[in-house]
Amino acid sequence: MIPKTFMSIGASNKIRIPFVQGKFNMGGTGVFRYSPNDACQLLLTKRNPYLIKDGNRNDANHWGLSIVRKIPPIGNMKSSQYRYLVNPGTNEPFSFEADELKILPGDYPLKYSKPMKYGSFIKLYEYQVEKRNRTNITLDLYNRLSLLMHSLALPI
Repeated sequence: MIPKTFMSIGASNKIRIPFVQGKFNMGGTGVFRYSPNDACQLLLTKRNPYLIKDGNRNDANHWGLSIVRKIPPIGNMKSSQYRYLVNPGTNEPFSFEADELKILPGDYPLKYSKPMKYGSFIKLYEYQVEKRNRTNITLDLYNRLSLLMHSLALPI
């Protein structure tokens, strides 16, 4: 489902919902606006098994994997493009089977040690915070994010 959900940047399936980040189907790529041209993001996702219809139960244990990259304008291009990694043989995102992945933050000092059974994990690489926000994270960055996002989903 990755091409129809996370990677459907041009689709309009949420256009009538005024309060979501992905109003123009850019939920996962909305952060690229604030990142340099060489930034990329890792996407790992697995559907909740209870949401999978009986006919597709064989996909219940599959994780989808892709990498998204912002490509700066080249030649006559007027704007950047977003491209994502697919399996060249199937032209679909990569997938693998696993019951769970230990990718959730653990107790200090373990970075990734708690299991995730389903859901979406997005990790940004080469993401840069503006110089003016390089202070204590609970001060300037938190205040700026509070202005940009009405209600932060995760505590900072």
